Amino acid sequence: MDQLRPRYTSQEDTEPGEPPVFSPEEAHQSPKVSEQVVQQPGPGMAPDQAQSRQRQAYRNPRLPTGDEYGPGHPRSEYPIDHMCYDTSNDKVVGKFKDEALGRPISEVVALSSKMYAYRQEPLPCDNKPAKEEKRAKGVCRAIVKSELNLSKYKKCLFGLQVFENQQAVIRSKNHKLGVYHQLKTSLSPIDTKRYILDDGINTYAFGHYKIGEMEIMKMFY
Repeated sequence: MDQLRPRYTSQEDTEPGEPPVFSPEEAHQSPKVSEQVVQQPGPGMAPDQAQSRQRQAYRNPRLPTGDEYGPGHPRSEYPIDHMCYDTSNDKVVGKFKDEALGRPISEVVALSSKMYAYRQEPLPCDNKPAKEEKRAKGVCRAIVKSELNLSKYKKCLFGLQVFENQQAVIRSKNHKLGVYHQLKTSLSPIDTKRYILDDGINTYAFGHYKIGEMEIMKMFY
């Protein structure tokens, strides 16, 4: 049965005994080591095309290594200096892909399915600033990029605010294309596919055995 799933997660929410959320400051404190790495030939590459390169990696015991992802995890889009960089499974169909490309995620707001945002912290090896990734199903990419941000996702979750945006879309009616302007609900705190608890953060899948117990408790208390 499905377990408890939170709609908001941050570094401060890590409890003792649980796997800690990676902190970018800890990576700078980790020992910096140099090693000679032999790049394995990927699909379509001859064995003599394997290249040896010198890389530096910040090894942190809390960071997962390449073996922990399991065999066949594609990591070719990681920074070249990343400790888990590998091209052996580049562009292979059916493989799970790391959406954050090895960068630690410090904060996540998941309002519902295909409506979430998270903050990526930079890696010491790529020297890129922190950035926010946002997803909102049915909303134009230009609106998501320019109008939505992580703070609005948190206002929607904690303040129960509904955000709407005006967007132009191309629709076909009677085999005739036209441009229409519509008012689209971009962010909503209501998730109709999950049972939301009283705290507004944690959810259960419908059919969970604890839902019936909580509904009975609400009837008598």
